[in-house]
This record gives sequence, structure tokens and C-alpha cells, in this order.
Amino acid sequence: MQNNHQRNQTIDVLRIPASFCVILCHIQWTGDAKTYSMALARWAVPFFLLVSGWYLYREDPEQQYAAAKRFLLSTVKLLAVSVLFIGTVNTGMRLVSGKSAFGWLTSFFGRKGNSYYFLMCNWARFLSSVMWYLFALTYAMVVFTLLARWKGIRWAYLLIVPLLVINLLRAEIMHLAWYRQGNWLLTTLPFLLLGHWLHKSRWAEKTSGTASMLLTVLGIAITAVEARFVDEQIIYAGTIPLVLGIFTWGIASSGRQWPKSVAWFGRYCTPYIFILHCSLRDIVYAVWGEPSGAARWWMPLFFFVLSGLIGVCLHKGMERLRRQREKGRAEKMA
Repeated sequence: MQNNHQRNQTIDVLRIPASFCVILCHIQWTGDAKTYSMALARWAVPFFLLVSGWYLYREDPEQQYAAAKRFLLSTVKLLAVSVLFIGTVNTGMRLVSGKSAFGWLTSFFGRKGNSYYFLMCNWARFLSSVMWYLFALTYAMVVFTLLARWKGIRWAYLLIVPLLVINLLRAEIMHLAWYRQGNWLLTTLPFLLLGHWLHKSRWAEKTSGTASMLLTVLGIAITAVEARFVDEQIIYAGTIPLVLGIFTWGIASSGRQWPKSVAWFGRYCTPYIFILHCSLRDIVYAVWGEPSGAARWWMPLFFFVLSGLIGVCLHKGMERLRRQREKGRAEKMA
């Protein structure tokens, strides 16, 4: 079994295309390309959740509870920083355009039902299209941490299939809006638990490369059919075999060596891409206007590169500050 503290470079590298797929969901192409690319790109969020659940696994119950608390704390910190950053960007853009500074907030909560969907379904459109994920992850991690405290995670595995079935029924039979399913209960918690179960059961490690490929191809085929007939959703039935195929291949390829710079980028810079790209899109479009024609096709790649470069600079800057603080503390103790 892979050690909990050992980095799987393949999983880190897979974070890169997953991040690009997140961008495809918010900075779209047009026509049929938009429809099918967005549907196929939906594997990205479940992938990140499977990875979180996988790395959360500990055999010892006390270590499991401690790991859950640490991850919950780090999630809350990331949520707080992201809210502060995105809220500042939104306020600044309103002021520059001569509008009410906090109109982005009051206009959302001034509409009937929006407060409910935010509190219960994590719909945080007033901040950014990506922020539902961090709120949902925080909610789910509170539940997961309590389950770890009460030693109930193994019983929670029984919720995985029912929650995902309810998700798909509400999406594809009842045709409810995506955020009615894309929340802490019907998306985040089941995939988080599934990643944890995959580690505990060793199922992912036992899956052959051929099986992973077949799951991936099957998922692509099913999702392509669904995209033709189903409205936009957070996941599709085909998303499940698709993400399982990609994830199990990544786990089985844990010994594969990748260029250090690529694995480093995937590990440290993709979170910045996730948080930054929507705000960067809004700023660029507000200043230069939304592109049309052929230029529109390059926008996902442009914002991927832009947010990635900013992520590299931010991470290296924070690492430098951390080293300086550590050096200063060491000098004081000498």
C-alpha cells in the first residue's frame, strides 16, 4: 500500500489537465464544442475530491481524526483567503465601473431563494463560479471529521452509491439546476468518501491499466451521449467511470517518474489556477472586452497560462518569505 505521506507524482501531474478542465467549464468555447467539452470536463471536480479522500486515509482511528482536523483547518483557511481575494476583486471592479461597491453581494441575496441555495447548496455565484466547491468541501469535511471522531466512516461508505444515484436522478430525470446537485451532500461528500474507500480497499491499486483504459473510454462514450440529451449538470452518469478510470490509472502509476518541474507545478500551482481564473477572466473582459470569433477558442488556454504563471510567482514568493521567517527565528535562537 502506498504510504500516506508519499507523493504520487502521477496524481500531481493529473492535477494539471484537471485544472484546465475546470477552466473549460467557466471559459467556454461555442456551439457543440462547448456542450461536449463542458460535459467531458466534469471529471475534474470528482478527481480532486477522490484525491483528497485518498490522502486523508489513515488506518489508526486517532491518526484519522487528526488528519481530518488538519485538512478541515487548511480548507477553512483557503476558503477565507479566497473569499477575501475574490470579494476584493469584485468590489474593486464595481468601483471602477462606477457602480455600488457591494452590489455584487446585495443583488444576489436580495433575490428570493438565493440565501437558501447558498446555505444549503453552496451556490456562491455572488463571489465566483468556483467558490461553491470550497464551501461544499468545508461542509463535507465537517461531516467527515465528525465521522472520524465517532469512528463512523466505514458506515458512511454505505451512503456513496445512494447519494450519487440521487444526484443523477435529480439531474437527468427531474432536470433540476446543476447547483441543486453540485453541493456538499450530493457531490462532495460521496466522492470524498469514495476516494477514502478506494484507499482502504486497495481497489484502485488492484485495477489493471487495461481496466482503467476501458473505464475511461466507457465514461467518455456515455458522457458524450448524455451531453446530447441532458441539460448542463455538475456530473453525468458517464463522469463516474471516466474519473475512476483516470484516477485508478494515476494510483497504479505511482512509481512513474515525471519531470520535477511538471510534478511541482501540478502539486503547488494548480490550486492557484482553480481560485484565480474566474476573477482574471472578469478583469480581462472588463478592460478589453469579451473576445469573439477565433480568439474565443484560445481563451481557456490563455487563462490557464496566465493563472498558472501568477500561481508560480505567488507560491515562490510565499516560499521565499517562509524561508526568511525561518532564518530570522533561527538567528534569534542562536
